[in-house]
Amino acid sequence: MNKKILRINELYNHFGGNQFSFFDLYNFYLEIEPNLKEGTARWRVHYLKRYNVINTISKGIYELIEKEKLEKYQMDFSNNRFVVFTADIIDYKKSNINQTLIKEKLALLNNIPFKSKVTNFELSRGDEFQILCTISKEIPKIIRSMRYFLTPYKIRIGLGIGKIEEKLTDNSWEMSGEAFFYARNALDEISSVKDYSLVLNSSDKKLDNTINLVYKLIDSLIVNKWSAKQWEAIQYYDEYKTYDIVANLLDISKSSVSQRCNSANWDIYSDAENKIAEIIMNYYMQT
Repeated sequence: MNKKILRINELYNHFGGNQFSFFDLYNFYLEIEPNLKEGTARWRVHYLKRYNVINTISKGIYELIEKEKLEKYQMDFSNNRFVVFTADIIDYKKSNINQTLIKEKLALLNNIPFKSKVTNFELSRGDEFQILCTISKEIPKIIRSMRYFLTPYKIRIGLGIGKIEEKLTDNSWEMSGEAFFYARNALDEISSVKDYSLVLNSSDKKLDNTINLVYKLIDSLIVNKWSAKQWEAIQYYDEYKTYDIVANLLDISKSSVSQRCNSANWDIYSDAENKIAEIIMNYYMQT
């Protein structure tokens, strides 16, 4: 999309540092383009997110990125392929978990400022939840965060990469397209698995097989053995990068943080995540 159509400078002049709703934004565009359709305006919201012009504060509420940071965060948006994460909770009916608890966990997950996020995580079908993102190096971190924030419950994840139909809403369950079909097929493929599992489904089976093999190995040999304390130490260490800060936050010694990360083989898992991100990004930068 031509950035001139988004009228970025005019947005800053109009909204400044104030929060605004989708309909505030739609009315802003209507003043300039009286015949603009609501669906077109929703696509503009997506591009504004993708170009890192706006942040999502809550469902349908946005704010502009600080203008001095805008140039730093600009990204090229040259294709319309997306990644859909569709997940369900293993043994949901036996776990006595209700939707209120799942929603609370998803609310925490939605607070993470993933730059590739197009929609928030939304719940459907009792135990299934989903998010739509752009293709980015954040994919492995999103997967790990989904698993962490849903602990102690284990989840299966179907990953679909592909195009979506030209209808953008705040709720990914209201959308459609091949990326969603791929994710659904991927999740169905592992519907009987009773441990952490993930399948990628896309138009390139060689890519799928590579990513799926790596996840099958690290899940079976590493992730499925992590304790709650190891999960916690890993997530905090990945965010803060120092044992000192993590030790203070968890009220344990630095040696305990180190022991938890080392016993969880965090160095191996982290290397695997980086390689997965590299493989995916290299593939989609070339196609």
